[in-house]
Amino acid sequence: MAAGQRKKSYFALSITLSLICIALIGFGVFLYCFSPQNPEDAGGPVSLPPQFQVEDLDPQAITGHMPGTPRSESSPGPGLFGYRLNATPTFTNAGQDGNILAQNPSFNQYLMVLEIALATEEPQLLYQSKYIAPGQYLPSITLKDSLQAGTYEATAYINVIDPADLSFLGVLDCPITITIQD
Repeated sequence: MAAGQRKKSYFALSITLSLICIALIGFGVFLYCFSPQNPEDAGGPVSLPPQFQVEDLDPQAITGHMPGTPRSESSPGPGLFGYRLNATPTFTNAGQDGNILAQNPSFNQYLMVLEIALATEEPQLLYQSKYIAPGQYLPSITLKDSLQAGTYEATAYINVIDPADLSFLGVLDCPITITIQD
């Protein structure tokens, strides 16, 4: 009878160990599938490649993935420059906290400088950033001059800058509509 008892206890032990192994494997699969795949998602530091670590980077620019944008994207083509920009930013009555959402996507090879000017006969410069590296974005900005409440036609100029010598390579312009709230 003791041999039968031992068989039952070995059988129970092997079942218990098998269930523990299955649980550990399941937990490992869960961690692998649902854990962040890059340091930015894990809350860790995200650093810029050395060629983009230049003086005068915009202190307001955030390095990492801009919320609401695709995690992986490809370049629009060789020699082309891509950017993201909110074409209808809204500001407080003092011209603060405008949701510009300007991004220099990580696939770019150049720095960018954002300028915003009123679209008038003599354009009035309302904002100028410092350098924004690939993989950085500006969630919001403050205009240097306050405007009355209302809607204004403006132009956003995206200046493309070579990180090697900080030379100006070209400019892209994008019409935008600025709203100043009461």
